[in-house]
Amino acid sequence: MQGYRRGTPVDEYEGFRFVSPSPNIKSTAAALVYPATVFLEATKVSEGRGSDAPFMQFGAPFIDSARLLQEVQACRLPGVEFSSVQFVPKSGKFRSEQCFGLKLRVSDRKHFSPFTTSAVLLLALQKLYPSNLGLQEGGAFFDRLAGTPLYREMILKQVPLEVITEASRKDVLEFERMYPERFIYPEQ
Repeated sequence: MQGYRRGTPVDEYEGFRFVSPSPNIKSTAAALVYPATVFLEATKVSEGRGSDAPFMQFGAPFIDSARLLQEVQACRLPGVEFSSVQFVPKSGKFRSEQCFGLKLRVSDRKHFSPFTTSAVLLLALQKLYPSNLGLQEGGAFFDRLAGTPLYREMILKQVPLEVITEASRKDVLEFERMYPERFIYPEQ
């Protein structure tokens, strides 16, 4: 760990070589957005598996990309940019079907919040496509991904983003309080 600095992204170190942790996480860019889009696995929206950009794009035949883009951009999330996308997955959900959705690009790592981005995407999808998203049907799997049913319940109820992020922040602080030895960081 000689020369390691916690605040430096791993791919900025000389000699860095990306090693895929999964066949669907093919790059550092995909690994960065994965925590924001992984929850889509528990919905009826394709998380981009079977496309050229898994987890970096998502969609479904029932999505209106322009409408979803407008909804998401209204939140003005820092550190991430969205664009409309169309793709036909070769495997996974909607195999061989035209999907419409969004593509994510992290523009500023220091300001990008995967959790907040996830909440914005899920709130928008639930608002626009409540009967298509499938959060109820995929509830058990979603809850395992989230570690709690609370996140899914808040999305279903369309709880404001600020309330969701504050609840998450409080849970993180409580965890850090309960297990302080896990959060001892060397000076940077």
